[in-house]
Amino acid sequence: MKKCFILLIVVACTVPLGCSKSGSGNKDILTMGTLKIKLVSGDGQTDTIGNPLTNPIAVQVTANGVPLAGYSIEFKGSGCNLGNTVPDISRKDGMAYYTWSLAGNVGQQILTAYVLNSNNQKVDLVKIKATAIAGAAGWHNGGCTIQTGLSPASFCKLSTGRLFTCFAGGKASLRYSDDNGTNWNAVVPLGNSHQINYVVSSAADEVYALTTDGVFYSKDAGQNWTNSGASPFDAATINAAAATHGGKLVATTSEPAAAFVSGDKGKTWTTTTKAAFPAAQPIEPYFDCPSEDKEGNIYVTDAYNMNLFKSGDAGITWYAVPIGGSVTPGIFYSFYIGPNNNFFVCSIFHTNGIYISEDEGTGYTGYMIGGQKYGNMSVQGDGRFYFEDDSNGLYMLNNYNNSTLVFPFKGTGLQPYIVAKNGNLIVANWGKPYIRYYSK
Repeated sequence: MKKCFILLIVVACTVPLGCSKSGSGNKDILTMGTLKIKLVSGDGQTDTIGNPLTNPIAVQVTANGVPLAGYSIEFKGSGCNLGNTVPDISRKDGMAYYTWSLAGNVGQQILTAYVLNSNNQKVDLVKIKATAIAGAAGWHNGGCTIQTGLSPASFCKLSTGRLFTCFAGGKASLRYSDDNGTNWNAVVPLGNSHQINYVVSSAADEVYALTTDGVFYSKDAGQNWTNSGASPFDAATINAAAATHGGKLVATTSEPAAAFVSGDKGKTWTTTTKAAFPAAQPIEPYFDCPSEDKEGNIYVTDAYNMNLFKSGDAGITWYAVPIGGSVTPGIFYSFYIGPNNNFFVCSIFHTNGIYISEDEGTGYTGYMIGGQKYGNMSVQGDGRFYFEDDSNGLYMLNNYNNSTLVFPFKGTGLQPYIVAKNGNLIVANWGKPYIRYYSK
């Protein structure tokens, strides 16, 4: 009888130790369970709300105790920082670093650091704690604005007090604040895939986000958005925009220099290029300061050539407006129409200063004499008149020919500002990528 033997062959498989950069086609070392992230330093710090912590957060990626390079790290904070996901890549020693800017919430705040495998799956995390304390009266950083790395481009406000801002120069979320500029939260429904160049609100509490891929419109404080479609200025540089009390949306641009008016929430536009504005322009025009008077006439300035233009037919035709009174005719640097239909104009020709007309531009009298190129004029929600001097900063008018410098800056150009419902003064702080607010 033959005996049958069963040969058992044992194959030994050896898994080599190696690592791969996140997103590569190679396999992660061993199993996902061995990929770890640990806190090295930065835990337990204390600072004022909105401030960046003194010491950066340091974490390390390892597998079986071996440091790993090239793996993706994500940092996500608490409070309004939940809307910020900040990426990093582990270095040769496995280290990654993060400068944590606190939200505006007093008390304990949490930062979570995740490590991702090559399939972009979060496989391990570590939590870091910090304590935020309230600041005294004075200037503070707005919570959760530093992390964008971009400068705020404009502000607007609803009747409820909700504030909106957008950031210039890249794709980032529109942000809102319901606590007078202390915290700035991402407008999640609109997403972060748009380059938003300007945001404005109307007297009817409509919000318009002017982006490089269309005009987005919300009538419920940013909860839902409608894309009105591509606009003729998607690829242009927006100088200024306004949603007027008469229901028009007006924008002015450079490259090319033009003015745009829409009466149907951004669906269709009347476009006027520089050639359609009367009088030869010795310098390439810079259209700015869009405004509307109580009769529905629209105005824009040409700041470079010192002209003011007016349209009585929603932007189809324009004509140059002469100045009367104390100001030499034809010299307009900046222009603003106040709540009472008073016209404010800055002249830099005969006597520098701001002049006011209480008769819709028929005659002007001195209001704030002296200084440099005053611009970005407005009456804010606190009833005070503000203006900027691009050589010195933001001023608040106290009374005739007397003002206070409230936010100094030099070399950054005019910058957006707004007064919150509780009276906080909020400034974009160009040159440094975060918002500042003054708490009384």
